[in-house]
This record gives sequence, C-alpha cells and structure tokens, in this order.
Amino acid sequence: MSDSNSTPESDPVSGDRERPGTGTRVEVDSLSAVDSDSVGLLDESQGGFGVNLWEGTDRALVERLLPGLTPVVRSRFERDLMVRLLLSRATAPKGKSNGKGLLALRIERLSALGDMKSAVGLLRVSLGGVENEQLARAEIEGLFFQNDNSGACAKVRGLIGRHKGLYWQQANAFCLALAGEHAKSAMIADVLRERETDVGPEFFALVDALAGDKGAHVESLNKPNGLHISMMRAANLKLPADIVQSHRPAVLRAVALSPNAALEIRLEAAERAMMIGALSPRELGELYRAVRFAPKQLDNPVAEAAKIWGPMGRALLLRDAESRRQPTATAEALRQSWELGREKGGRDILLRASLLVLRSIDPAPELVWFAKDAASGLFVAGEIERAMAWYALAEQQSGANDEAKAATIALWPLVMLVDHDTDKWDLERLNAWRDSLKSNSVDVAKSRALMMFSLFESLGRSIDPERWASLVGVTPSVKGDTPDAALRFALRHASESKRVGETVLMSLLTLGDKSIGNSNPLTITTVIAALRRVGLESEARALALEAAIGAGL
Repeated sequence: MSDSNSTPESDPVSGDRERPGTGTRVEVDSLSAVDSDSVGLLDESQGGFGVNLWEGTDRALVERLLPGLTPVVRSRFERDLMVRLLLSRATAPKGKSNGKGLLALRIERLSALGDMKSAVGLLRVSLGGVENEQLARAEIEGLFFQNDNSGACAKVRGLIGRHKGLYWQQANAFCLALAGEHAKSAMIADVLRERETDVGPEFFALVDALAGDKGAHVESLNKPNGLHISMMRAANLKLPADIVQSHRPAVLRAVALSPNAALEIRLEAAERAMMIGALSPRELGELYRAVRFAPKQLDNPVAEAAKIWGPMGRALLLRDAESRRQPTATAEALRQSWELGREKGGRDILLRASLLVLRSIDPAPELVWFAKDAASGLFVAGEIERAMAWYALAEQQSGANDEAKAATIALWPLVMLVDHDTDKWDLERLNAWRDSLKSNSVDVAKSRALMMFSLFESLGRSIDPERWASLVGVTPSVKGDTPDAALRFALRHASESKRVGETVLMSLLTLGDKSIGNSNPLTITTVIAALRRVGLESEARALALEAAIGAGL
C-alpha cells in the first residue's frame, strides 16, 4: 500500500513538485530572495492563486487568522481550497510580522491537516528550516509520519548539536538505536528518566524494545506524534487500540497504513482518515481488499454485511461490487450497498470508497435505472463531467421511461448549480422538482427548498417572489449557526476590494469545521457571493454543489 500523502482525488501536490523545474525554480528563488514567506509549491497552472494573492492585505492580519483554520476538514471543497491557499506561490503580504511568520504558520496548518508530504515539500523550497527549531522539527515529524526514518534521522544527526529540547533527545535516541548504537541510546534514555513525566512511559518502553527486550510493550498511546509511530513500527510493537481516539489526521493516516496495527484498528482509522481527506478512496480500497472473508460471506454479501455492519461490512460490500464482471451486476451491487449504508449509517463512506468502481461503469441505455444513483455519487466526488454524462442519459430516456424522468427531475437542480448556460434555466423543471419534494415530510421539503432557492439566487438564477413567499412562515427552524457578524462584513469588504487571499482565508473561517450540508444557507451564500466577487466562479459553484448534496438534494 502506498505511503504517499496528498489531497485525495484532486491530488494537487505530486512528488515532483518538491523539486520544481527550471522555469518554476527561477520564480521560487526570486521570491525567496525577497521573503521566505513567499515560497510555495503551486503556481497558477498547478492550482495556486497567483503571485498577487495577498496584494492589499496586511501581514499581521493573515498571521492572526491562519491559526484559526480548522485541522479536521470534512468537506472536500474546503480541504482543497485550504491546501491551495497554503501552498500557493505568492508575494508575502506587506507589513510587520507579529509572531511565528507566515511560512511557519502555513507549514503548521498543513501538518495539522495531515498533509505531511506538502508540509515537507514546502520546507524544502524555503529558507531558514535549519535555524528555526519549529520548522526543523516540523520537517522531521513529517518524515517520521511518512515512515522515512532514514531521511528523518539524517536531519536529526545534522541538527542535534543545534537543538537540545526533549523532542530532539528522544529523536536522537531513536536514530542511534536504528543505527545499532543501543548503549548510546540507553544513556540518553537514562538521562531523560529525570523528566519521565514530561517524556512519557511509552518512550522508555520503546527504547527497551528496540534494544531487544521481548517483554517491552506500550499499553496506551492516545497522544502520539510521528516519532512515537515510527518507533512503534521499527520495534514491531502492535499499536494500542486507544490510538484511534486521536483526532489528528496525520495520526489516523499513519495508523491506517501501519502493518503493526490490528486490521480492525487500521480499518477504523482509514475510514475516518478518508472522510477528512487524509487518505484517498484508493488507499482505503486497498485496505478493504486485505480483509479475508469466508466463502459463505462472499456468497451472500449484503445479508452478511448487515450482520457485521461497520468497516468490515463495508469492506465486504465493496469486495462484492469489485468482483462483478458485468456493468449491470456491478451497478446493482453498488446500489444495494448504498441502500444498506443509508439504512445502517456509513453511506457517505461507501459513496467515497466506491468511487473507483463507479468510474468503471459507463452510461448505457440498459443502465438508465442507475442514472440517478451514479450521477449523485459522481457529483459527491466532484466528478462533474462523468455525472453529467449520466444525467444526459436520463434526459434522453425521460420521454419513455418513468424512472429516467424521475432521475432527471431529481438531478436537474444539481446540474443547474454546475452549468453556466442560462438557456437551460427552466421554470417548468423548477416546478417539477419542487413538486417532487412532496414525497418528503413538510419540514424536509421546506428545508431543501430553502437551501436550493438560496443557492440558485447566490449564483445569479433568480427565484420569483411568489416562490419565496411560499416558504415564509412555514419554513422549519434553519439548522446551522449564522456567520459571525464581524467576519461576515470583513469578508464582504475583502471581496469587494478584490483581495483574493484575504477573501479565501475569511471564507474558510466562515465555513468553519461544521459539515457544509449542516450549515445555515446564509453562511453558504455569503461565501459564494464573496468568491464570485473575486473571480472564483468555479470554486463558488463547487461549494454550492457540495452544500446541496450535503442538504440531502
């Protein structure tokens, strides 16, 4: 299984960006000569926001706001936007620094997201990583999290004379043990025992285990760092069960990829990591395929999955879908798995995990019954072109097929969110969609209409006053908090002044750590309007699509 770490699906940071090509390097070096805070891994052609990203924004404001970016991001849209912001190659904002510095804060946020590959890559094109203890430690932790003990220990050996804190002494002891110098490693451990409360018992047990003590073990590791996880792996000690209590994306990713963890623990960590963007659907699929099932379970996968519901059950369902040889059979297996996920919980996990299988099915007339499910799953993954192909199939068949007609009605609002063509705006279809909501409870129907109308308005598709009036007084309580007033007005001012970086940063803070589908429509439309003002139209539409899907549409 691959240990690479990059943003799932979009994969904006590939390994070759750690060493930019000649043309790009000139720009990196020229920016670095002015300010190391200006370096980045993404130019505009790679998804960055351009060198003028921070034009007109005060440096102190950026440094104050960046730490507020949430590390646990459940939204694919938010994570992608955040990573692009943090990795963009751009002239640093003007003004005096009031703290750690922009580069350190960007690396800190990338590490918090669990994107260690990007954090290390950014460090390697920057200045000052050796002198700055915080940056040096961040690079070493990033290497440990990527299971690159050789690279991490080379850095430790080069810096141990410069940095003397507890972390450095522990890392040095580990690297000495890896080199076979167990006596020196033990000497460091003996000195550190005077600070055992600060160091933690797991370190001493791991030093003993690395030296060959068969009785050494670690009972608990609920606040691990990259060093701990690398030591556990090198010592071939099983990761304790409480490690999955961690909320750190980097830890969950590392546990998912650790051969020294029980499969059940790895699966739990992997599903959680995928849902916050720290692991790709492909990597989760590889782990699912490592699960062994009895022939009886494979003969009746849906019933058996229901009995053992959880990561193992979802692994069984995906195995079943992957094993089908005919598109119709594969589609049926996916539909059954998603329906079971809706019933028992975990449908979102299954939708993301089954993306590769779904991609393998091409739209065909005999599969029109699957069009709604397929398009919905692809819209969730941001696979717009593929989703539109399934919508086109349903539309073609809608005149003679009731199921195709229903799919067209259900999918039409999502199509309108991603399609710029104003000629396709059709009030009859809007009425048909609105009527289709009557099959839901009154509260659900009103909530979905409110979200959809709000999204349409924010993208410039006007809803007539009569339709808005129909929701007044009967709309259920709106879920989600309204945006902070100060942040809302600051965001509007930044976007009206065309300050792109400030607008993106404040948009992310406005969205916060809640699921976009559970956000207040006012929050979503505030951000959409701001993004559109600074020319980020495709990003605004991506947010609208995710909000609609998250709201059950």
